[in-house]
Amino acid sequence: MCNLAIYIPTYNRADSVLHFIKKNIDVLVENNIDLIIADSSDNDETKNRLNDYLKDYHNIFYTSFDSSIKPDVKVYNSFCDYLKGYDYVWLCGDTCILKLNIVIENVKALMEARFDIIHLDDIDFYHLGNKEYRIAEQLFEDCFWRITLYGATIISKRVFPYIQNKRLLKKYEGTFFFYQCAIMEFCAAEVFNSIHINADFKNTYEKKKGSVWSRYVIEQFCKLWFIAIDNLPSVYDKKKKNVLKSHSHIYGLFRFKNLLQMRASGILNFKVVNENRYYIKMTVETKLLVFYFVTFIPRWFLNILYRFKDRLKKKGD
Repeated sequence: MCNLAIYIPTYNRADSVLHFIKKNIDVLVENNIDLIIADSSDNDETKNRLNDYLKDYHNIFYTSFDSSIKPDVKVYNSFCDYLKGYDYVWLCGDTCILKLNIVIENVKALMEARFDIIHLDDIDFYHLGNKEYRIAEQLFEDCFWRITLYGATIISKRVFPYIQNKRLLKKYEGTFFFYQCAIMEFCAAEVFNSIHINADFKNTYEKKKGSVWSRYVIEQFCKLWFIAIDNLPSVYDKKKKNVLKSHSHIYGLFRFKNLLQMRASGILNFKVVNENRYYIKMTVETKLLVFYFVTFIPRWFLNILYRFKDRLKKKGD
């Protein structure tokens, strides 16, 4: 039987980590699945609230990192130090609440079938269903946008050396996509077998705070997204143009209404757009001119409109 670790890197999200455990502890115990919490919080709340579980359950482990550690480096260090003994690792975001009771039997069967990469997708935007991949370019084109979600991908120990590779860490560090790009490096270099599964596998923790990326959403999903994909091996070159715009297209991050909200909150301004104009053109379907147009709308005017809208909604309720 394959041994599986669910690995959750977390930062200041004790509530969601505890919620994950409460929802899944029975399945974790019944199936001998280890849960590893990699905590880089700037306080001891997560550690303190986990103490009872650490005492009562032999399969829950806690490790701490300095709060200043970069996410890519934390993943790299964890695979080098804590995860190398497993057959499979399921890296999960700290607000992604897996529905293990629904998917675990399917996941176990796929691990026993020795797939190198198990890709779970509850959106299935391209209507792929259950589809196997052995060609790197096709996997990249169909699935890379979704692999960006921590929780959507389970990898076998054949992939681990690419995540434990210092050269690749240096190549992708700071893009926030090191883990995903290391998987694509594996696929470009090795004979592999991967499978895409359309499955209802997660919820998002309802009390989650605003994303730590929210202030840097343009830099993250335009500039750094472009740099990460541009640095991938040349085997992917023919597909890069389409994949660059896939994340924005599917998630709708930069639709007009979202740009207005970014402007109202102060995230979007002329300087940010101008500094990232090349990356915006390369990664977003919304025209660059629209970005510039929104930056000239006064923030105070948008905030008045949003407050008025909220009042109307409350009256309607």
